[in-house]
Amino acid sequence: MVLKIRVIKYQYITTSNTDGEFKMHKLYTTLLILLIGTGMATAGVLGNGFTYQGELQDGSVLADGSYDLTFELFDAETNGSSVESLITVDDVVVTSGVFSVELDFGNAAFMGDQLWLEITVREGASSGVFQTLNPRQKITATPYALHAEMVALDSIGSGEIADGTITGDDIATGSVDSTDIDDGSGSNLDADLLDGLNSTHFATQMDTNNNANAISNLQSNVGNLEVESGANTANISNLQSDVSNNTSNINANDTNLQNQIDAQQVLIVALQNQASAPPKILGRSAQTSSGRFQFNNKTGVQAANAMCTATYGGIAPTAHLCDISEVNRAVSLGNYGTGTIDNVETWTVAHNFEHNANVSLFNNCQSLMDNSGEVSRGITLTVDINYQSSGLGGGIVGDVLNLLSNKSCGNTYPVMCCE
Repeated sequence: MVLKIRVIKYQYITTSNTDGEFKMHKLYTTLLILLIGTGMATAGVLGNGFTYQGELQDGSVLADGSYDLTFELFDAETNGSSVESLITVDDVVVTSGVFSVELDFGNAAFMGDQLWLEITVREGASSGVFQTLNPRQKITATPYALHAEMVALDSIGSGEIADGTITGDDIATGSVDSTDIDDGSGSNLDADLLDGLNSTHFATQMDTNNNANAISNLQSNVGNLEVESGANTANISNLQSDVSNNTSNINANDTNLQNQIDAQQVLIVALQNQASAPPKILGRSAQTSSGRFQFNNKTGVQAANAMCTATYGGIAPTAHLCDISEVNRAVSLGNYGTGTIDNVETWTVAHNFEHNANVSLFNNCQSLMDNSGEVSRGITLTVDINYQSSGLGGGIVGDVLNLLSNKSCGNTYPVMCCE
């Protein structure tokens, strides 16, 4: 059922137009309210909005065109306080003075208090201030059909309420207790009257408390599990970081190990080449030492080898102290550089080379390193390239190895280096 109520209001406001002339606006309002009758089928829930219709005159002529309107609820006819937010409707089409707008002040606007509606207007093409239409319009009882504040006692019986239309969700918690329910004798509700169910079928306060405690415990357990989950996540993150660091260390170690392996392989190849190739004299060492050999915190033959490595290691990784057989073979094959060895006296090691009848003294400083004094003697090696013999030699020219014994171990000479 639709009910249209026409409320006649004459409101005159005086405004000036752009030409400085004054216009008189007359406003007739028609309020259209949709009312749902008893037993009427509905397709949906009725909202909070309603249709507001009015008639606007510009002076003595019905207005035509576009106008901006505002609507605001107040709790007094004059002054007072605004009840809800201002609603502005721009560019409302007015045809032959008639306009219609939809207004929705929300579900809290009409709560049973007397209200007045204040309307302002300006031409739609204008950006100026709105003109207030006085007086405010009093809201009659019809809009309160949206919110039935008062229902007469016993005016609604069970016959007017369809089964299933009211559920537990429609009843506020605590709004109904045993004093609101009558068993027919004026006393509180008896459990034995509820469809044959006695009190054992209903939860007691203790049950409720126990359930509440159980829920609280479960919530606490969930909180503890969340804390443990956070700690486990942190531990997992730390483990992942450790794995990443260990992986980096392993990769670095693998790289270092591979570098060492590569260096050893180069040395192995050099040694293999040395074993298969004839010896070569690199030259004398850049360092000198006594016959007992002392160099780079090393002594003995190790010191002599270190002297060769320091001098020729950059070009010959297997540089070492020559022994007599290597020098002899290299000279016989011509594997030497004349500028580094020709007629240069160097220390060498020659075991069992006797210099007198006393066989306990060998010409090798290394064999008597623990002997005090300079009683021990050593051997030096000199290679003469293109040596020309004299006297009975008949002037023969050739390469000669000279071994000189009985050299004091305190003398300093370089050593002969081979590869």
